[in-house]
Order: sequence, then structure tokens, then C-alpha cells
Amino acid sequence: MISILMPIYNGHEFFHESYSSILNQTFENWELLIGINGHQKDSNVFTHIKSIAASNKKTKIFQFNDIKNKSITLNRLIKECNYDIVCLLDVDDIWKKNKLKHQIKYIKKYDVVGTDCKYFGERFNKPHLPFG
Repeated sequence: MISILMPIYNGHEFFHESYSSILNQTFENWELLIGINGHQKDSNVFTHIKSIAASNKKTKIFQFNDIKNKSITLNRLIKECNYDIVCLLDVDDIWKKNKLKHQIKYIKKYDVVGTDCKYFGERFNKPHLPFG
């Protein structure tokens, strides 16, 4: 029911944590489409991601060697979606386990559903997000 798109160029060292946060979702009707972009075919990044995620049947991994742009990668991934509801997840993001379960309630009412976020690592505060 939900297609999750994850473009990856940099940050693959965070993949395991990010991927685990998807696997731990209480809402289980999802697919994950990963687009490795801007790297040589069968690069170390691709091999690393594949070694972690290839055994999960709900995960599909694509190599977009010719693309060096996140938005173009997302546009290519969206063509591979099996579901109408799309969520975006960057490789350095972690979802709380009930994120999809809570957000799915609002999808029919709103076109875009956002989330609260917190920085981790050296920054532990919430970002200031301007609203216009």
C-alpha cells in the first residue's frame, strides 16, 4: 500500500540503521525501492547495500550509474512503484516504529503529510523550519 523511495549517493554508512527503521515498522504493507546513483556499476556502495537488503522480498535495489542527481533518481524510482502512496526516506534518516501507521490515517484527507524531525549526532535539537 506504500512505496518507500530511498535514493543513495553519499551516506551509505548509515544505511543499516535507516533500513532497520523500515523493517521495524508496525505498518507492514510497504515496498522499499532503493536507487543507487552516480556510482560505477556494481560499486562498493551497491555491493554494501545489496549485502544488507537483498534478502528482503519487499526491497528492490536499482543501479542508476548514469544519474548524479537525487531528484532524477526519485523520478526514476517512482516509475517502479507498485503503490499510489509514496514516502521518501533519505539514507541518513531513521523512522520511529509507528511512523507509517500514524501517517496512513491522514493520507486520504491531505495531499502531503509531513513529520516532526530531530537532528542526531552532533546536533540534538529540532531544526527551525520556515513556513510561508
